[in-house]
Amino acid sequence: MLVQGKRASLASRLLKLQLAISYILYFVVISAVTVNMLFLSNWWARLIPPEMYPVPVNIQNVVGVGLILTLILLHNAFLVALRQLKKKAEAEKRKETETFDKPAS
Repeated sequence: MLVQGKRASLASRLLKLQLAISYILYFVVISAVTVNMLFLSNWWARLIPPEMYPVPVNIQNVVGVGLILTLILLHNAFLVALRQLKKKAEAEKRKETETFDKPAS
């Protein structure tokens, strides 16, 4: 029972971490895109090459992909933790039903 509690707390922590990473992903990438869009909306933006944007496109792409991959890994770990909890609960339930089904001798 203690192991199941640890796995439940691990799943809870993974969910909170996943939510935090998704908020970071949203605000960092969307703010970088917004800054670049505001920068590009000026008349002199056509004179400047893309390498000189306030947030370089390559850095923006690397940060975005890195955060998305981190989010995918955390989500997979969360699903594995939940699957292990489910298997453990099913095994305990099966064990309880087996003990109740045995005839007393």
